[in-house]
Amino acid sequence: MKRIFLPLIVTAVLFSMTSAKAFYDPSIGRWVNRDPLGEGRGSSAMMENVIGPFELFNGGNLYHFVYNDPVTQVDVWGLDVWVVQQNGGFGHQWAVGDNGNGTYWDSDKMPGKGPLAPLNCPPQISFHPDSGFDPKNLNPDFTIKRHVTTSSSVDKKVRDEAEKRARENKGRYDAACSNCRDHANGLADYAVGAKLVD
Repeated sequence: MKRIFLPLIVTAVLFSMTSAKAFYDPSIGRWVNRDPLGEGRGSSAMMENVIGPFELFNGGNLYHFVYNDPVTQVDVWGLDVWVVQQNGGFGHQWAVGDNGNGTYWDSDKMPGKGPLAPLNCPPQISFHPDSGFDPKNLNPDFTIKRHVTTSSSVDKKVRDEAEKRARENKGRYDAACSNCRDHANGLADYAVGAKLVD
């Protein structure tokens, strides 16, 4: 049998499943890199520096994400940003983010007041630190339109940006091109950009 050496990116695309944090290689039945939440946890990090990998000494297996079952399980500590849309009506959209403690924040953009409201007017951008949304158990009246998996540092940056946009409340609301969809997807795009520099 001939060995074929594929570039790393092609190998990753063909033979592994990826998330924002890790590669899963089904040929070896485990994640290729270790769970970042398990890295550097107090005494385990100290022990690794002195005696080697913690897993070898009956520590937690840091190569297991979601019980090594990425197809049917969810990493509940993985922080995410979603674009959630209301079914029916005009399909209002919110950006929803994970607070990392089982709760979520949300932000949306509505038309403010003015002579041309709601077509073109000042915006009313809101931020709610304790959202009523739970994207992992979403009410059937809503649909997830977009999902960006993030790290805790990226999610904090997106949350801070959403708070800043609500606090400053700048720009215009335009029903055709600067509306709730643009706001929610803009925050999701911000998360994608923040992942690249994180």
